[in-house]
Amino acid sequence: MVQHLKIKNIDFIGQVDDVRPYLSNFDLYLCTSTFESSPISIWEAMSMECAIISTDVGDVSLLIESNISGEIVGVGDINDMVRKTSFILDNPKIMNRYKSKCREIIIENLDVKLCVANHLKVFDSL
Repeated sequence: MVQHLKIKNIDFIGQVDDVRPYLSNFDLYLCTSTFESSPISIWEAMSMECAIISTDVGDVSLLIESNISGEIVGVGDINDMVRKTSFILDNPKIMNRYKSKCREIIIENLDVKLCVANHLKVFDSL
């Protein structure tokens, strides 16, 4: 059962099977993790054309480049996270550029057909 809790302008929606309806309403996605390997939540947000601000964890820097496709901050650097979030929210042209670039990067690098083709190449080489 999904538990939904609303406090002022924050919704705690609980577990859902499909995050796309939620992400489609976001302009900006923040990842404040202190440890990740390959953060699927970021890749999902990018696929839904969200601008990204993330801590520098795992593979984030392979697909997000500061000032090009989003912003990366040091793990635990709350001040930089707040500064960059405020900057992007105050600059819709930059946010829209990041959103478009994120979608483009996901299509070029993590599209399902591309991933399947790459897996098949590995299996064929065995």
